[in-house]
Amino acid sequence: MKLVVVGAGIAGVSLIEKLKDSDFKISLIEKENPPFRKHLFIDWLLDEINNQDFFLSLEDLKNNIPSLEIIQDRVLKVNLEKRKVFLKEYQSLEFDKIVLCCGLRAERVVFPGVYKEGVYYLGEQVLKLKQDIIIYEHIIVYAKTILGFNLAKALHSLNKDVKIIIDNPSLSEELKKELISCLGEDSLYFNSQIAESLGEGRIRAVKLSSGKFLACDVLIIDSGYLPYTSLLRDYPDLLSQEGFLKVDEYLKVNDICFACGDIINPEVLEQTFGNNKYLASEQAKVVADNLRELKQTFRL
Repeated sequence: MKLVVVGAGIAGVSLIEKLKDSDFKISLIEKENPPFRKHLFIDWLLDEINNQDFFLSLEDLKNNIPSLEIIQDRVLKVNLEKRKVFLKEYQSLEFDKIVLCCGLRAERVVFPGVYKEGVYYLGEQVLKLKQDIIIYEHIIVYAKTILGFNLAKALHSLNKDVKIIIDNPSLSEELKKELISCLGEDSLYFNSQIAESLGEGRIRAVKLSSGKFLACDVLIIDSGYLPYTSLLRDYPDLLSQEGFLKVDEYLKVNDICFACGDIINPEVLEQTFGNNKYLASEQAKVVADNLRELKQTFRL
């Protein structure tokens, strides 16, 4: 039986390891090259862990499970009726069962110059971002969540000139005081938005909605995160109001589709990456058992 697993995060890898002795012919689809552990990003940025602990070796996974097919590509769409996955480069892939472990994606923001060199979404292009952080001194973090706030503090600890634009009107007074204490009041711009980024080719400054200009060499955007469910855009009834995938107590979407990890866990939006890593592993075990028709349940 052909099983497709989308996503090589904690949930996807845990699931595959639990099924390595099964009769399934497994194909793993992963868009990142190489995939990495998002919850360890700041530790890696600060060199508190090495590349081996941060990046996931798909080669090691393949060596451990020789029958595993690994496809490094982006899923564009899943057709549940035809049991097909449509990919950006690989065209399409058929399946008997599919498990979606594709987690979250950065919420996109739109302003002129957002695609300039030196502009990054937090959690993407991490190797290039780290290289730029080593080279350049003047960094702006556009932050909506605790991830961006923690990143700004980490960059400050590296003696970088950090400014943080905070687009979060519900920010607590306690966190405001903490940020002011760490970064200094002159480095903080509360309840602000970026109107545009400026520079020829590479970013050199941003213009705020207030009209103020801030010089920078690197802009890191933490604009919040959304479940990566666009691949099921033809099935709006399968999604919750918040956009997460709906599953039953067996973590089934329907008879041929299961899901686990952040794609089904709305509470992840209130936490940093990694707080749900044990939850994802537990869910992967339940899915693995239910693919074997052991009828295990999970209380969401």
